[in-house]
Amino acid sequence: PATGVSTTGFSANWNASAGAAGYYLDVSTDAGFTAFVSGFHNRDVGSVLNCAAGVLSPYTRYYYRVRAYNAGGTSGHSNTVEIFTIPDTPVAGGATAVTDTGFAANWSDGSGAAGYYVDVSTDAGFTALVSGFNNRDVGNVFTCSVTGLSASTTYYYRIRAYSGGGTSGNSNATTVLTTPGPPLAT
Repeated sequence: PATGVSTTGFSANWNASAGAAGYYLDVSTDAGFTAFVSGFHNRDVGSVLNCAAGVLSPYTRYYYRVRAYNAGGTSGHSNTVEIFTIPDTPVAGGATAVTDTGFAANWSDGSGAAGYYVDVSTDAGFTALVSGFNNRDVGNVFTCSVTGLSASTTYYYRIRAYSGGGTSGNSNATTVLTTPGPPLAT
Protein backbone atom coordinates (compact mmCIF):
# COMPACT_ATOMS: atom_id res chain seq x y z
CA PRO A 1 0.00 0.00 0.00
CA ALA A 2 0.95 3.65 -0.33
CA THR A 3 2.68 5.32 2.60
CA GLY A 4 3.26 8.93 3.57
CA VAL A 5 -0.14 10.00 2.26
CA SER A 6 -0.56 13.78 2.55
CA THR A 7 -2.72 16.50 1.00
CA THR A 8 -0.45 16.68 -2.05
CA GLY A 9 1.16 13.29 -2.46
CA PHE A 10 2.06 9.79 -1.36
CA SER A 11 4.82 7.23 -1.70
CA ALA A 12 4.00 4.32 -4.04
CA ASN A 13 5.50 1.01 -2.89
CA TRP A 14 5.95 -2.42 -4.47
CA ASN A 15 7.80 -5.70 -3.97
CA ALA A 16 10.88 -6.70 -5.95
CA SER A 17 10.36 -8.66 -9.15
CA ALA A 18 12.96 -11.40 -9.79
CA GLY A 19 15.41 -10.32 -12.48
CA ALA A 20 14.11 -6.76 -12.74
CA ALA A 21 16.59 -4.07 -13.76
CA GLY A 22 14.07 -1.33 -12.98
CA TYR A 23 10.42 -0.34 -12.81
CA TYR A 24 7.91 1.85 -14.64
CA LEU A 25 5.28 3.64 -12.53
CA ASP A 26 1.85 4.89 -13.65
CA VAL A 27 -0.29 7.20 -11.50
CA SER A 28 -3.82 8.02 -12.67
CA THR A 29 -7.02 9.67 -11.50
CA ASP A 30 -9.10 6.79 -12.86
CA ALA A 31 -8.94 3.03 -12.39
CA GLY A 32 -8.79 2.49 -16.15
CA PHE A 33 -5.59 4.54 -16.39
CA THR A 34 -6.90 6.81 -19.14
CA ALA A 35 -6.01 10.06 -17.34
CA PHE A 36 -2.42 10.07 -16.08
CA VAL A 37 -0.92 12.45 -13.56
CA SER A 38 1.64 14.64 -15.31
CA GLY A 39 5.06 12.97 -15.19
CA PHE A 40 3.68 9.61 -14.06
CA HIS A 41 2.85 7.79 -17.27
CA ASN A 42 5.35 4.99 -17.78
CA ARG A 43 7.78 6.84 -15.50
CA ASP A 44 11.11 5.05 -15.27
CA VAL A 45 11.95 5.11 -11.55
CA GLY A 46 15.02 2.85 -11.80
CA SER A 47 15.71 -0.09 -9.54
CA VAL A 48 13.99 1.26 -6.41
CA LEU A 49 10.97 -0.24 -4.61
CA ASN A 50 9.15 3.03 -3.92
CA CYS A 51 8.63 6.42 -5.49
CA ALA A 52 7.17 9.67 -4.19
CA ALA A 53 4.26 10.98 -6.24
CA GLY A 54 3.74 14.66 -5.49
CA VAL A 55 2.07 17.86 -6.65
CA LEU A 56 -1.34 16.20 -6.35
CA SER A 57 -4.70 17.61 -5.26
CA PRO A 58 -6.17 17.35 -1.75
CA TYR A 59 -8.80 14.70 -1.17
CA THR A 60 -8.57 13.18 -4.59
CA ARG A 61 -8.69 9.50 -5.53
CA TYR A 62 -5.55 8.25 -7.29
CA TYR A 63 -4.47 4.85 -8.59
CA TYR A 64 -1.01 3.46 -9.23
CA ARG A 65 0.48 0.40 -10.88
CA VAL A 66 4.02 -0.78 -11.65
CA ARG A 67 5.77 -2.80 -14.36
CA ALA A 68 9.21 -4.41 -14.09
CA TYR A 69 11.71 -4.31 -16.95
CA ASN A 70 15.09 -5.74 -17.94
CA ALA A 71 17.02 -6.27 -21.19
CA GLY A 72 14.49 -8.96 -22.18
CA GLY A 73 11.47 -6.64 -22.04
CA THR A 74 8.76 -5.35 -19.75
CA SER A 75 6.40 -7.31 -17.47
CA GLY A 76 2.66 -6.93 -17.31
CA HIS A 77 1.07 -4.46 -14.90
CA SER A 78 1.05 -5.09 -11.17
CA ASN A 79 -2.18 -4.96 -9.22
CA THR A 80 -3.72 -1.50 -8.95
CA VAL A 81 -3.56 0.37 -5.64
CA GLU A 82 -6.16 3.03 -4.78
CA ILE A 83 -5.27 6.06 -2.61
CA PHE A 84 -7.13 9.11 -1.37
CA THR A 85 -5.01 12.13 -0.53
CA ILE A 86 -6.08 13.78 2.71
CA PRO A 87 -8.17 16.96 2.78
CA ASP A 88 -6.79 20.47 3.21
CA THR A 89 -6.33 21.74 6.75
CA PRO A 90 -9.29 23.96 7.65
CA VAL A 91 -8.84 27.50 9.00
CA ALA A 92 -10.49 28.24 12.35
CA GLY A 93 -12.42 31.51 12.37
CA GLY A 94 -13.59 33.69 15.21
CA ALA A 95 -16.13 32.39 17.69
CA THR A 96 -19.66 33.75 17.58
CA ALA A 97 -22.62 33.68 19.97
CA VAL A 98 -20.28 33.91 22.99
CA THR A 99 -22.07 33.60 26.35
CA ASP A 100 -21.03 32.83 29.90
CA THR A 101 -21.45 29.08 29.27
CA GLY A 102 -20.49 28.60 25.64
CA PHE A 103 -19.86 29.80 22.10
CA ALA A 104 -20.11 28.72 18.48
CA ALA A 105 -16.81 27.57 16.97
CA ASN A 106 -16.49 28.37 13.24
CA TRP A 107 -14.09 27.35 10.47
CA SER A 108 -13.58 27.33 6.72
CA ASP A 109 -13.89 24.35 4.43
CA GLY A 110 -11.02 21.86 4.38
CA SER A 111 -11.31 21.05 0.68
CA GLY A 112 -12.59 17.52 0.20
CA ALA A 113 -13.45 16.92 3.85
CA ALA A 114 -16.04 14.31 4.75
CA GLY A 115 -16.23 15.79 8.24
CA TYR A 116 -14.38 17.60 11.01
CA TYR A 117 -12.94 16.93 14.47
CA VAL A 118 -13.03 19.72 17.09
CA ASP A 119 -10.79 20.13 20.14
CA VAL A 120 -11.55 22.67 22.89
CA SER A 121 -9.05 23.33 25.66
CA THR A 122 -8.36 25.66 28.56
CA ASP A 123 -4.72 26.01 27.48
CA ALA A 124 -3.05 26.97 24.22
CA GLY A 125 -1.05 23.71 24.18
CA PHE A 126 -4.26 21.65 24.18
CA THR A 127 -3.17 19.55 27.14
CA ALA A 128 -6.30 20.31 29.24
CA LEU A 129 -9.11 19.37 26.85
CA VAL A 130 -12.72 20.12 27.73
CA SER A 131 -14.79 16.99 28.36
CA GLY A 132 -16.64 16.00 25.20
CA PHE A 133 -14.41 18.13 22.96
CA ASN A 134 -11.36 15.93 22.51
CA ASN A 135 -11.39 14.94 18.83
CA ARG A 136 -15.17 15.44 18.74
CA ASP A 137 -16.61 14.34 15.40
CA VAL A 138 -19.11 17.03 14.38
CA GLY A 139 -19.77 15.77 10.85
CA ASN A 140 -19.59 17.83 7.68
CA VAL A 141 -20.52 21.26 9.08
CA PHE A 142 -18.66 24.56 9.45
CA THR A 143 -19.82 25.54 12.94
CA CYS A 144 -20.20 23.71 16.24
CA SER A 145 -21.97 24.72 19.45
CA VAL A 146 -19.68 24.41 22.48
CA THR A 147 -21.61 24.42 25.78
CA GLY A 148 -21.16 23.60 29.45
CA LEU A 149 -18.28 26.05 29.92
CA SER A 150 -17.34 28.34 32.80
CA ALA A 151 -17.95 32.10 32.85
CA SER A 152 -15.04 34.54 32.38
CA THR A 153 -12.72 31.77 31.21
CA THR A 154 -10.35 31.67 28.24
CA TYR A 155 -10.79 28.70 25.89
CA TYR A 156 -9.01 27.64 22.72
CA TYR A 157 -10.34 25.61 19.82
CA ARG A 158 -8.86 23.97 16.73
CA ILE A 159 -10.23 21.85 13.90
CA ARG A 160 -9.06 18.91 11.75
CA ALA A 161 -10.68 17.73 8.51
CA TYR A 162 -11.04 14.03 7.76
CA SER A 163 -11.89 11.89 4.77
CA GLY A 164 -11.33 8.39 3.46
CA GLY A 165 -7.68 9.34 2.91
CA GLY A 166 -6.98 10.34 6.50
CA THR A 167 -7.00 13.37 8.76
CA SER A 168 -5.52 16.79 8.08
CA GLY A 169 -3.22 18.64 10.41
CA ASN A 170 -4.59 20.93 13.10
CA SER A 171 -6.00 24.28 12.10
CA ASN A 172 -4.81 27.45 13.74
CA ALA A 173 -6.02 27.81 17.34
CA THR A 174 -8.68 30.43 18.08
CA THR A 175 -8.98 32.06 21.51
CA VAL A 176 -12.36 32.73 23.10
CA LEU A 177 -13.12 34.47 26.41
CA THR A 178 -16.56 33.59 27.77
CA THR A 179 -18.61 36.45 29.16
CA PRO A 180 -19.06 37.02 32.90
CA GLY A 181 -21.94 35.23 34.54
CA PRO A 182 -25.00 37.29 35.41
CA PRO A 183 -24.85 39.09 38.75
CA LEU A 184 -27.18 38.08 41.54
CA ALA A 185 -29.48 40.87 42.66
CA THR A 186 -30.08 41.16 46.39
